[in-house]
Amino acid sequence: MRIIGGKLQGVHIDTANVPSVRPTTNRAKEALFNILANYYDFELLVVLDLFAGAGNVGFEFASRGCRAVVMVEKNRQVVRSLLRFVRRYQLDNVEVWLASAERFVKESADGYDIIFMDPPYQFRHYTSMILRILNGELLRPGGRLIVEHHHKWGGVDHPYFEQSRRYGQTVFSFFKRPLK
Repeated sequence: MRIIGGKLQGVHIDTANVPSVRPTTNRAKEALFNILANYYDFELLVVLDLFAGAGNVGFEFASRGCRAVVMVEKNRQVVRSLLRFVRRYQLDNVEVWLASAERFVKESADGYDIIFMDPPYQFRHYTSMILRILNGELLRPGGRLIVEHHHKWGGVDHPYFEQSRRYGQTVFSFFKRPLK
């Protein structure tokens, strides 16, 4: 995996010490960031990366100069790997949390412009987690929740649903919170 844009463009993200990770492909990630570039000035964004894994998407946001990127991962070994990358590249805009995504969403009082959620495909709580985010205050007005999921997952029927984009077996579903 490599970072495809921003100040760290071309930097390789090492996944050797990250067990059982299904990283977002470079093709899908490039398409995602092309879509987001049409909507946002990255330097203004506060981003939450749930189920951060190796950090592929979170570090891409950080490389593009987001104001803040919060990465949440429950695997201690993976968190150590994320923190090494943060220190190595002096990413002052990145904060890494050792926590389950579910717990973080329940307890966080912060607001985010973009929430990226990429749980394991066998995750059983897609719907309840999405509804908690969309019906709570975690996502700021005008912000987007982006859920990466397998193409066979049926999705969530919600008034904030905006669109889905498919890249092979991977689908990004976009939900946008309306401005108040």
